[in-house]
Amino acid sequence: MVCGGAVDRILLLAVAVSMAYFILLSLPAVIVFGATPSPSFFWIVASTATYATVSSLIVLPISFILGFALAFRASGSYIMPLILFSTAIPHTALGVLLAPTVFSLKITDTAAAVVLGMFVVSLPIGVGVMRASFAAQGVELEEFLRSMGVRGVRLQWFYLRASPTSVILAALLSWFRAFSELGVFLIVAQRPQTVGIYIFEEFLKNGPTAVVSASLVLLAVAIVLTLVAVMLERARNP
Repeated sequence: MVCGGAVDRILLLAVAVSMAYFILLSLPAVIVFGATPSPSFFWIVASTATYATVSSLIVLPISFILGFALAFRASGSYIMPLILFSTAIPHTALGVLLAPTVFSLKITDTAAAVVLGMFVVSLPIGVGVMRASFAAQGVELEEFLRSMGVRGVRLQWFYLRASPTSVILAALLSWFRAFSELGVFLIVAQRPQTVGIYIFEEFLKNGPTAVVSASLVLLAVAIVLTLVAVMLERARNP
């Protein structure tokens, strides 16, 4: 049994590391705060968020299905590398691998290419989170439900209802991964401009101080969305 003092020390350590991480990324940027972002930047944030939302709406149901299938089948461990491999290579290389498809479909520098690129980079995140969640619940629930005649989509629905936190986490991480993508877009979709491309191009033209304020805006957006996700989780698990 872990004593209260030990738990408190662990919590203090977690707070200290978390605060140090946040300060490392935020305080120096605040000190060298540059020009206020142009109005066009906020339109780019909104359009990138829209593309990321479309991508996540495609990723999530696929993640549920694949995560469930791969969690309880012996062959799942051998199939997972076919999805997770993309997280182990630079995303510029992933863009090169995706380029033949994008070029042949003639969708280079289009919204379709942006959504496709976001889908490719965020799918492994969604599948990984849902597979881990289902696997943690164990096969016993599946065996019990099957004995009660529950099959197919209804069976997956029971697992989803038992995993609200994982669903929120899968949605949040998939969305963040899609929203923040850069490497793939450098190869197949530099337009319409996304936030990653905007930061990259402005940095090359005008240096870091030109995009510090824009980056702080993105940090604030991420913090707000994460807090909303935490509040949703707490509301479901008071």
